[in-house]
Amino acid sequence: MTGDVPFVPTPAPENRNTVKPAIASGDDETKEKARYREIKAVALEDKEIKALKEKADAATSDDDMKATSKAYYKTLFKKMRALDPSLSDHIDRMEKATMRKLDGGGVPQ
Repeated sequence: MTGDVPFVPTPAPENRNTVKPAIASGDDETKEKARYREIKAVALEDKEIKALKEKADAATSDDDMKATSKAYYKTLFKKMRALDPSLSDHIDRMEKATMRKLDGGGVPQ
């Protein structure tokens, strides 16, 4: 080997007219959704929530699965509200949609 560097393309010059992602531009809805995902990830690490998820996943009947899933989601959303009360409206909407889906109503179109 002669020490020659293999061909590596040079990066394209930065275009200063490109649009930045919405989260960088201050789009409140995008920031809220990103914060929601962050808070959910933190809440999912909670021991009680993990145990409820395992119980829901292990349910053997539809009724048991529905009941344990509701308990899991109610606890998850409660924990998320405690972690970031500013997301309460968003969390409430997600909880309502989730409960409606579990009740067999699906998501309205």
